[in-house]
Amino acid sequence: MAIEVEELAQRVSHLEGRYDGIADDVKDIKIDIKAINQNLKMLYEKSERDKTEFVERIEATKTELKTEFVERIETTKTDLIKWMVGISATFTVITITAIWAILSFAIPTKTVSTDPAGNPNEIIEKTVQPPVE
Repeated sequence: MAIEVEELAQRVSHLEGRYDGIADDVKDIKIDIKAINQNLKMLYEKSERDKTEFVERIEATKTELKTEFVERIETTKTDLIKWMVGISATFTVITITAIWAILSFAIPTKTVSTDPAGNPNEIIEKTVQPPVE
């Protein structure tokens, strides 16, 4: 079985045609891979920028919230201190008043009515404390 030169030439030209087609396809695939690689690189850079921006916004928001909470806590603390001082002062006044009332009933006093110059319309009352022994 001898293969003739013409048949071999035909097979070689057929294989060269296929090779050229495959080589063109490989070049197209390489171009597509480069484009995909470039797109992936751009997406990665964009995602890194977005991530950095997102982290910066989170930090800024966290700082703002922390400052706001500290201010609110300080205001609330000041208000509570004012309330406590007011309540303490009120109870101190009430306690002093109650003690004064209790002591004023406990200490015996004598009320004397005097009639100056014999005028019946003018009566002056004096509270006289007995001498302490």
